[in-house]
Amino acid sequence: MGVNVRVFPAAAVPKPEPGAFFGEVRMVSGPLLDALRRADERGTGALYDSDFCGSISFADWWYHYARQLDLPLVRAIDDPGLVASGSVLDQLKAELDRLEACWAGLDFSRRSPKGRTVIQADGSRRDEEIPFRDYLWGGLTVIREAIEVARAHGGILIAG
Repeated sequence: MGVNVRVFPAAAVPKPEPGAFFGEVRMVSGPLLDALRRADERGTGALYDSDFCGSISFADWWYHYARQLDLPLVRAIDDPGLVASGSVLDQLKAELDRLEACWAGLDFSRRSPKGRTVIQADGSRRDEEIPFRDYLWGGLTVIREAIEVARAHGGILIAG
């Protein structure tokens, strides 16, 4: 199972239970899939929806370094899941920048390429391999795109 990031209009995400809020960021109080299902049921659908990383790669490369660098928002993506809006999106972007800077100092030359499926213009699928470094940076790009969509639409980013 991969890691997913979605952005919903604020009205589509149920208000948090008392005590579940910490400023504009909260951790998912129940299973993340339940939070996503409730948002989908409220009607308008996601403004942005993308998988960005396999769960093993997330644990090894995202969560591990987020723990080392004290990046609480990036860590929360893995468990219990992250719901963020407003100025917290800026904090999440800053954490991504720190994670990227850390990765930039690592040697990926011995890492095996990762496979990915590309959807062609005609709807067909094509498998390809990409360097491991590009795979990691692709995930950063996906979350940064989701942050921009959330900012532009006053939306709520849900990742996990």
